[in-house]
Amino acid sequence: MQLMEMRLNPHTLIAPHAHDADEIFYVAEGSLHWGDKALFAGGSMFIPAGVTYSFRTGDTPAKLLNFRARADSFHPEAVGG
Repeated sequence: MQLMEMRLNPHTLIAPHAHDADEIFYVAEGSLHWGDKALFAGGSMFIPAGVTYSFRTGDTPAKLLNFRARADSFHPEAVGG
């Protein structure tokens, strides 16, 4: 198992990327935003392996817990042409 705590500043943008393992994000403080959706403190979401995603934090600092079944690799998505 891998458990990672992330502390992010307000308005931090996490670039599009994917992982080799399924993961669960739990928002302990603050919020995550993508498109017209938001996830607030106490909320969680499941992201399947291989799915590209991105998010930004809201107006306050965010603390996230990230759970994975195993350590994996990070795959940033190419930007531009």
